[in-house]
Amino acid sequence: MGEDTIESEPTARQEPAELTVKTEVAAVFVVVAMVVGVGLGLAIGASAFGSDSNGSDDRGSAETVGGVVNETAFDAAKDECASDSLYVRVLDDGAALEVKGEGEESLGADITEIYCVLESLGAPESVISRMSSTRDLDGTQDGSWSEIYATWKYHPNSGLNMIFEERR
Repeated sequence: MGEDTIESEPTARQEPAELTVKTEVAAVFVVVAMVVGVGLGLAIGASAFGSDSNGSDDRGSAETVGGVVNETAFDAAKDECASDSLYVRVLDDGAALEVKGEGEESLGADITEIYCVLESLGAPESVISRMSSTRDLDGTQDGSWSEIYATWKYHPNSGLNMIFEERR
């Protein structure tokens, strides 16, 4: 009746194995959240840069001369979207364009610059959608439109990295 009971407080101490599992689950959650975020961002950008109200596509395509991409298409994308960026580079005397995206552990082009380049080169929504759903396990992916051939890969640490080339 008159006994006082002292309740012990629960301890916050966890076993190392339990911490490792919780850390791994948290890391997987972070990676999935980032991939979903990039995917949503690309989808939103695609719809923002997509078609007008009557359904016609207002994006320009790469300039062609005699069936070959005019080297100014890649130069124009660089000048329009990331003129001062070290992460968007024209290669091979204007025959290719490299875009290195920002990752968790590396600097790179931001999503606005990436969207602008895709828009400038006339990338179709189907290719943008494939880019936005690429996972690090998928390896290098590719797509083409007009006279442009694109390859890309994604890793959370290094971001979305793309090469655009004249289609041969």
